[in-house]
Amino acid sequence: MDRKEVERYPSLGILQLAAFARSRGVEVKVVDLTFSRNLSAFEEAIRSFRPGLVGVHTKTLTAARSIEIAQRTRAAGIYLLAGGPDAASRPDHYLRGGFDAVVQGEGEEVLVDVARRVADGTDPAGLPGLSVLRGDRIVRGPPRPFLRDLDALPFPAWDLVDMEGYLSDWERRTGERRTAVLTSRGCPFHCSWCSKPTFGTTFRQQSPGRVIAEIRDLRERYGVNYVRFCDDVFGIDRRWLERLLDGLMSELPGLRFECLARVDLLKPDLLGRLRRAGLSRVYVGVESGSQRMLDLMNRGTRLAQIEQAATALRKEGIRQYWFLMLGYPGETLEDIEATLRLFRRFSPEEYSVSIAVPVPGTAFHEKVKDRLLN
Repeated sequence: MDRKEVERYPSLGILQLAAFARSRGVEVKVVDLTFSRNLSAFEEAIRSFRPGLVGVHTKTLTAARSIEIAQRTRAAGIYLLAGGPDAASRPDHYLRGGFDAVVQGEGEEVLVDVARRVADGTDPAGLPGLSVLRGDRIVRGPPRPFLRDLDALPFPAWDLVDMEGYLSDWERRTGERRTAVLTSRGCPFHCSWCSKPTFGTTFRQQSPGRVIAEIRDLRERYGVNYVRFCDDVFGIDRRWLERLLDGLMSELPGLRFECLARVDLLKPDLLGRLRRAGLSRVYVGVESGSQRMLDLMNRGTRLAQIEQAATALRKEGIRQYWFLMLGYPGETLEDIEATLRLFRRFSPEEYSVSIAVPVPGTAFHEKVKDRLLN
């Protein structure tokens, strides 16, 4: 099955922003185009809701779509705010493409501040964490500190999207009512192709009790019985993870889950406990079977760790989904053959192969930007 067609989850970032803004007294509506590529639903929402502010989450692959939304909305005199990794890494592209401002970093507090300024009729320029265009010059506000206490955030605003549409879609395909949960922010690792450093490397996480409470809410309200932990890296803090697993087993029996993990964190003595708590599948960033390429990518992992993790996952009966990458600068035929040998040796149940793309804002992009074609 095509992952793009199957793995539909509500946008946690947008729903978290919506919940935070709503908790601060801002009236919010979410237009979710997951099940439709037609912008007519968005345009109808503009006509009926008549917002003073529209925020758009941006990614590199959907940049053209974001600009199209801005250009379609601009005539209505609505303040347009771009957030997300692509806008943060190249604000000029979005500011010159029709947006009034770009969020730099986390969006909760700046979204509320901008909404209040727009409602009051005052200029948001100069707010911490916000970039605007003045004449031909980008004016950046001072950095805004990261949110420290993630437990203080409200649960994502699940009610603002068609949760039943998402869950029934999964249920038809897998027999399970699946959704995604995010337990942390930030990543302390420094992979050269990753855009996450745009938002800093300060790692923060919710308490195990807060995570359990959110999943319990999803189970009670929507019948969720399978969760994807979509943290950039799950289980960085082993003591935290062990407390979470205890809670899952005692308070949410029968829940199954999957996660993204690094091979150096998948310790054999921990995997049995993870399986008993409900772990059924792990997405593993293997990337290459060549140690030379792993080092060039600044992965910080060793081939021996990949082999140990793959062996232990197979022993425990946990499905493996490998992420592999081709075309990173410096890769040779010998490196590709090494990756193929590693793949054939362990034969993961699922895998995807990506072509190395220098995303703006990454160390990879900085390294090769002078050789890129416009």
